[in-house]
Amino acid sequence: RFWSWAYANFNKLQADILRQHIGERFITTNFMPFHLDANPADMMDALTLFAWDSYPVSGAGKAHVDETYRLADPAAISIIHDQMASYTGRWALLEVQPGQVNWSGVPVLLYPGAVRLWLWTAYAHGAEFITTYRYRQPRFGTELFHHGLTTPDGVTLSAGGREFVQVVDEMKMLGVTKPSTTVSSKAATPVATSPSAAAKPRSKQDAPQPVVGLVFDFEQLWYFHTLAQAKRWSQPRWLVMWYAAAARLGLEVKIIRPDQAIPPELPIVIAPGMQMVDEALVQQWDDYAHSGGHLLLTCRTGLMDRTGQTWEGPHAKPIVPLIGATIEAYDGLPDDTWAEVEMDGVKHAWNVWGDLLYAEPTTKVLAKYSNQFYAGAVAATRNRRGKGTVTYCGVYSEQTFVDAMLEKLARDAGVPVSVLPPRVHLLKRGAHRILLNYQDKPITAPAPKGTKFLVGSATVEPAGVAVWEDV
Repeated sequence: RFWSWAYANFNKLQADILRQHIGERFITTNFMPFHLDANPADMMDALTLFAWDSYPVSGAGKAHVDETYRLADPAAISIIHDQMASYTGRWALLEVQPGQVNWSGVPVLLYPGAVRLWLWTAYAHGAEFITTYRYRQPRFGTELFHHGLTTPDGVTLSAGGREFVQVVDEMKMLGVTKPSTTVSSKAATPVATSPSAAAKPRSKQDAPQPVVGLVFDFEQLWYFHTLAQAKRWSQPRWLVMWYAAAARLGLEVKIIRPDQAIPPELPIVIAPGMQMVDEALVQQWDDYAHSGGHLLLTCRTGLMDRTGQTWEGPHAKPIVPLIGATIEAYDGLPDDTWAEVEMDGVKHAWNVWGDLLYAEPTTKVLAKYSNQFYAGAVAATRNRRGKGTVTYCGVYSEQTFVDAMLEKLARDAGVPVSVLPPRVHLLKRGAHRILLNYQDKPITAPAPKGTKFLVGSATVEPAGVAVWEDV
């Protein structure tokens, strides 16, 4: 927190000087994903546009069973796009990986089309502009092996450079000409659209993409890092998993900070691992549910106040009335040891954290543990709260359970969903639907029969993109 404030103070000093000379031009700086030294929200009083550096392929992980590691995780990229958009409504990419890098220790060769896919992903999420590092691969120095848009001769395009050119040409075909200077939210306005788009009447296909909220509190990252309790608990991974579950259903995600009012039009709000809470936040959650919203909380929510002190009373005392259950105990399993939780007749693996719940008679039980000595104990619940509901997912599980939990909530809440293949995102910007295939095999675009594709085709190749106009 100290370093974040220090960075913010120095950033404001520079911004105040610049504003005296640059008029209405934007001021930005480049953040890194989930980087603990700087909470971007601390700089909201100085920046007009938030930007970040995206280097998604670094050779991380092991025992990969396919080649998707050459493409990166679309949810891990997209959540940071939407985080950047959440501060002022304006965001951009200042650096995007153009090829292999010199610092990872595992110089993975990118999948053909990966750079193009990342550029289209940023555009689909509302980026105002994209720049990269580097333009030219150097001939000497410590970054000798860091690729650029051109090779060391400064003229010949690299593979990534050719994909940049391809995207520029594709954007021109869509009528995208120059950045808008009045973008107010990530999905509000395209950079520009073809002249024919504005005149078309609204249709079912042209309906707004359903939006759900995801609460992202940067201060929780600091606490989980300082006092992890469970060594495999990764708050960034937990957030990304819930983001991925929403994207799988074809839902747009709006990032919400805990100090922001919850937009009442959001049908679902997900708050994963909100360990530190205060009375105002819990009351806001309760008000949201009472007014008809569907709130989803997870394990390690409400365990302590905003100063990191536990409550005098039951475990997670402030949220007990919301979830309609008490947390009797919790469990964490050793490395490579897995247990199961069952919901709707399907068993799912977990091993990071599991709350053992006691549900009140009026609270609906959604899932139970299917093994260990506490087999049959309640793992997830749903409680009616006013006109809405509060769902409690007591298990830090694998992705399949997260997917099933959110899909169940969305369908029960009447939120329209379109289940997509794994690692496939479908977004809408302006008049265009944009399908992004992060698989290493081809898929079929979920477009209406007879759709005329502006970019790509109905068969979307690995690392491919398809763009069509709403009709």
